[in-house]
Amino acid sequence: MKSSQRPVRGRVYGATLPGIGTEKFFLVVSNNTRNERLPSVLALRLTTSSKPEIATVVPLLTETVFRGSVLCDDVVEIFHEEITRDLGALSRSTMARVNHGLKVALGL
Repeated sequence: MKSSQRPVRGRVYGATLPGIGTEKFFLVVSNNTRNERLPSVLALRLTTSSKPEIATVVPLLTETVFRGSVLCDDVVEIFHEEITRDLGALSRSTMARVNHGLKVALGL
């Protein structure tokens, strides 16, 4: 990702992480102040695999950015230079469901 662009909360990014080798997709959930001031973001892994119906798995049934699920209990740190592309933002209603999933996953 260009150094002048910073990842933004609520957007889906492709990233290639060390040891994985292929591009995977993540939803940035860290706040934008942190994203601007630190060299990394906190993100949730996205998957197209079938997952159980539990509060920490948020299905993305109507999103055009990514089809699959957000895994709210799979938080990873991604450095800005590992980001390969920006796929776009999730809707506010989906982010509200993700926020609930994070609260459940983290016991908040």
